[in-house]
Amino acid sequence: MKLTLLIPAYNEADRIRSTLEVYGQALQFQDAELIVIVNGSQDRTEHLVQQDFIPRFPFIRLIVISEKVGKGGALIRGLSEARGDIIAFTDADGSTPPAALLDLVDKLSEPGILIGSCWLSHSVIGTSQPLSRRLASRLANRLVPTSLASICSCNANWPAETSAAPCPSASGPSLIPSGFILTINGPGISFGY
Repeated sequence: MKLTLLIPAYNEADRIRSTLEVYGQALQFQDAELIVIVNGSQDRTEHLVQQDFIPRFPFIRLIVISEKVGKGGALIRGLSEARGDIIAFTDADGSTPPAALLDLVDKLSEPGILIGSCWLSHSVIGTSQPLSRRLASRLANRLVPTSLASICSCNANWPAETSAAPCPSASGPSLIPSGFILTINGPGISFGY
């Protein structure tokens, strides 16, 4: 199955180079495409991707949105042009290493639901987030399981582990399509982006 990795980028010239380098190396022999969605950037992000990475890694594609549409708008645009059977995204700061993504993709063939969490003791966090974002994340971690309980009651951890526990919705229509990675971003959580 083909993997599409989306990387939204707003003024990321200072941080995206190392991310594209490690993902370029990790994905070059995979059935994959990497799409960088530059939106409203005023720095050299677009030029850097076009000149330094696309010639070396032809599976990297660039989408340029002239106005600032935010992370969500960039991801929606990237999703509309993705060709992969599996679609994932990561931030331009390289906080998620390629090995973790590939492990996650490998685990998708196992039954159950797959969730990534940076709160486990064996998680590796490359970039520290501001206190306000960490607190918002903790609040979401308390609220989301309650709101999703009627969809499925499964447990999984990051680094990627799956649960074969049957979902209560298994007898009805599937609410979460196969190969879909869900991330929930609450309002006001995207500080610094």
